[in-house]
Amino acid sequence: ARFFLDKVDLKIKANISKDIYVKGTLEAKTSGTKVHSWEARFGSAPLWFKVGLFGRSANGIDAYSKKTLTHSLNDTSFWRDQEQGVMLGGEYDNLAWRLSYSNGLSLNKKQPATDSSFKMFYDKGLYAAGKHELGMALRYRLELAGKNTLDLTGFGYWDKLTAGEISGTQANIQTAIGGSDSQKRVGGRLTWKVGKALLAYELVKADDGSLERTGWFGQASYKYRFAYPLLAGKYVTAVEPVVRYGKMNLDNVVQATNQPETWDRDKLTLALLFDVYKNVTVKTEYYFNGETTGGKEPNNNEFLMQLVVKF
Repeated sequence: ARFFLDKVDLKIKANISKDIYVKGTLEAKTSGTKVHSWEARFGSAPLWFKVGLFGRSANGIDAYSKKTLTHSLNDTSFWRDQEQGVMLGGEYDNLAWRLSYSNGLSLNKKQPATDSSFKMFYDKGLYAAGKHELGMALRYRLELAGKNTLDLTGFGYWDKLTAGEISGTQANIQTAIGGSDSQKRVGGRLTWKVGKALLAYELVKADDGSLERTGWFGQASYKYRFAYPLLAGKYVTAVEPVVRYGKMNLDNVVQATNQPETWDRDKLTLALLFDVYKNVTVKTEYYFNGETTGGKEPNNNEFLMQLVVKF
């Protein structure tokens, strides 16, 4: 058990004209301060172009939001980091699309929740020399009755593994990859928004040489606003329960108890998010982390409570 300051974000946006803006986020942690993201965007719907440091093109194209502090296994593996590049996108009627070219993300290792133990494969940004990723995302929105929308999203990303990724010098994963240099991520996401409720499902198939991974998750949440604040007539105005379950399975890999990146995993997240006051939220979350290790499963479930203040 421990208490710590997670991070402080400073978000800045400058509107140059109606169709041109520049924005970015500085992220400060105990380890230092870095530019988390930035972009210069030109144009608006139905066609726009941007350049900068940002997430893969399927991020933000639909109504999906992870809600919680920590990520699903899919989020950690494929969506967590930023990449430098250019993106062309647009929206017309119920259709949205994105095309991107970037310096790519390198295969590395990251913990699935907050504790730094038992790391899994993930796509790491910024230090991906020799990478050139092509990406695309397409979303179609069905407008249903009663403020009911259904988003259908498909995406794909293609790159080549570097010599360091193939040899295992970057993350000690040579036995998992083999000698091929092909790399791709393809999949889809379904997001159904009904009033204050949100249902989501995502499936991703990832290939890194001979390493094959299949990740999926399902998520449900509902935001309930109290007729009157629960405390002192002005505090605790809403509560949002969130349930998410997902799996990450690896093929063509021999599981080894001393190599957590070779394990199959599942993760159940149970959370209650409280709107305490305007721009003040308390997140309480519990993670049931499951692993198939080839031996004894570690006891690594986690409970987290976070205070989020925006101003």
